[in-house]
Amino acid sequence: WNKAKAPSLVSVPIVHDSGVALRSASVVRKEAEAWRGKHLRNGEFALFFIGRLAAVKNLRWLVAQTESPDWPKSVKLFIVGEGEERKSIQGKAVLLGRHEGGALQVFFSAADALVLPSSYEPFGAVVAEALQWGVPVLVSDRVGARTLVNDGNGVVYPHDNVVAFLSGLKRVLSLGRSNESRLSVSLRESVMSLIEQL
Repeated sequence: WNKAKAPSLVSVPIVHDSGVALRSASVVRKEAEAWRGKHLRNGEFALFFIGRLAAVKNLRWLVAQTESPDWPKSVKLFIVGEGEERKSIQGKAVLLGRHEGGALQVFFSAADALVLPSSYEPFGAVVAEALQWGVPVLVSDRVGARTLVNDGNGVVYPHDNVVAFLSGLKRVLSLGRSNESRLSVSLRESVMSLIEQL
């Protein structure tokens, strides 16, 4: 370690290594297509929320949007997670319960888009995970991981702005699903860059 050579500022993103995260991608994508075949009709889109069902995640607001006449009828909302807000949204969206590991990867791969409407979110690792699986994202401007979002991978909308949210939803769905990562940063490249500076 050479202090004289040490960089004064280093940026290492809070994301998983894509090579490790997508190691079993071919198996996961096959399961995801089977899942879509069971849960979606032709022309339907799967919008996923994945996370803790807590008030700060703004799920009541999100579910209320599905009852709007402007909500696209072809979009089905799937909610993955558990928490105290479950009862308040029961029967208003498809609740899939809490999942981890491979099951969660299948949901990422099956999604047409991920939504994170939080009223407060220091980062939101689920955004990075979705982008790694090629899923476009729709996040409120209160989500720290909004820094990962650009025109090619998603939309950041002003918190609780219904018009901007619904417009953003149409936009992210138009981006389509991809088998390639949509992350604009790479943990491996960032670490290698840091090593080169040392």
